[in-house]
Amino acid sequence: MNKLSEPVLECNDIRGGETLDGQTTESGTSSAPASTTRSNNRPSRMLRKFLAAAEREGKELYFFYGSLMDPWVIQRVLGLFERPVLKPAGLYGWHMKIWGPYPVLTEDGPTELTRGMVYEVEGSELKARLAAYETERYREQMCEISVDGSKETVTGKTFVWAGDSLDSREGKFDLKDWQMERVLDD
Repeated sequence: MNKLSEPVLECNDIRGGETLDGQTTESGTSSAPASTTRSNNRPSRMLRKFLAAAEREGKELYFFYGSLMDPWVIQRVLGLFERPVLKPAGLYGWHMKIWGPYPVLTEDGPTELTRGMVYEVEGSELKARLAAYETERYREQMCEISVDGSKETVTGKTFVWAGDSLDSREGKFDLKDWQMERVLDD
């Protein structure tokens, strides 16, 4: 049985008698199942996000826009036995530049859609491996990710530029070009 299949919420909204499931009671609490809804038997958006976050406890979505879009690289960096399955996604609000052969997301310049891939990472050891791969030139940043095929954004993390803005230059990253250069270098 799924641990979230029949949760019971007894949470008050800060305004008083309204609960997360939209029920209003005299006591201000509700013990209605989380599947109870405001209308047409669908949980509220806030409740769906809450349940999804609880289900993914210990897991976080990461948005990759550079060499980590390559499943082989993620497999090697994280020490996975199987090639990971990534989902195409987009990220708004950052400006892509280039540092050496690698892309960086900065706040310098106009914001734009950055295309990339999203992958769910579980456990502090794997998250530490990602941070080590990205080096101290990048920092983790919370972000809203638009996963292809979904109408809603999801909260996740990405790595953004932590270096000096003078070290980066205007440019775009092309995964296929990067992969080809890697093959030619071997």
